[in-house]
Amino acid sequence: MGVSMGARMKGLWPLAIVGAVLVFLWIEICFDWVGPNLKGDIPQLAPVVAAGFVAWGFYFAAGTGKTGFLKTLVGSIFGVVAGAILMAVGPSVTGGTVIGVSLTAGILALILLFCIAINDLVFVPAAFGAFACVVFVWQITGLDNFAATPNTMTFTGVAVNTLIALIAGCVLGIVHTTVAAAITPKGQKADEAAAVQEIVDR
Repeated sequence: MGVSMGARMKGLWPLAIVGAVLVFLWIEICFDWVGPNLKGDIPQLAPVVAAGFVAWGFYFAAGTGKTGFLKTLVGSIFGVVAGAILMAVGPSVTGGTVIGVSLTAGILALILLFCIAINDLVFVPAAFGAFACVVFVWQITGLDNFAATPNTMTFTGVAVNTLIALIAGCVLGIVHTTVAAAITPKGQKADEAAAVQEIVDR
């Protein structure tokens, strides 16, 4: 039998409050602290900031805790490496046409899927998410040469900045659940605790 909605709502308060604070801090730090030092790269910062949220979400999908952190981190690294290879190789395949990039992306996706066999820590959903983040930042900065956006970030910058944001997302995830657990009242009813665990485990 499932947990009642009331118990879920009450049990989620610590998780929700901590999450809201961390979201505020992540955006504030990126745009008000880091952003001013990037000068003309502010438009390119937005998708990188979004990558942090992607990894944060996959942290929950990976099961949270130390295992969730490691699985999301390893998956993100694999995804960024695949994205870097796509940026380096894709445009030169079939004369720099879109089909060449698509073909390269397909092959890399195939390899990422087979990476499941390497180790349980290779969390493919996070790898695909990280790969997508790199491709998105690559496209939005105009470095793929298929968009009219001015090139204001290097290939290395795309990969490194996206990886940093993904790692930050992993950290945000584990801080989120750790702090939420710490501020949850010790006397919280069992059904309320079960409600939180039920949602986190989904």
